Amino acid sequence: MIEKDTQVLDATICDFGAGMIQPIKESFPQIVSDEEVIRKSIEAKFTIGSSLHNGGMGLDNIRSSCTENDKLSIFSNTVCLEADSEDVSVHKLDFDFRELLLILASHYHICQIRII
Repeated sequence: MIEKDTQVLDATICDFGAGMIQPIKESFPQIVSDEEVIRKSIEAKFTIGSSLHNGGMGLDNIRSSCTENDKLSIFSNTVCLEADSEDVSVHKLDFDFRELLLILASHYHICQIRII
């Protein structure tokens, strides 16, 4: 959704598949906490190699495209990661969300968006 008054593009993606926490924990048994997993998931070129074309570029690309006013939130299992262009924080949730929810609030005044 685009908020014309605030020039913010909100994108929300929900993946009702296997989620990301458990597959990462299975591939990297040394990573035990949900917080460690969600922080690992936004590292550059991080992948568990679950498919041939999975190059680990997704979440890092989204995170690294954030400018100073943008905000990325990722909810999975018992944690929520919030990031902007400089900081990353992880918060414990009081519920268990087994899927993956990604929310990006991006200020688009610095670029052209054409809606057809």
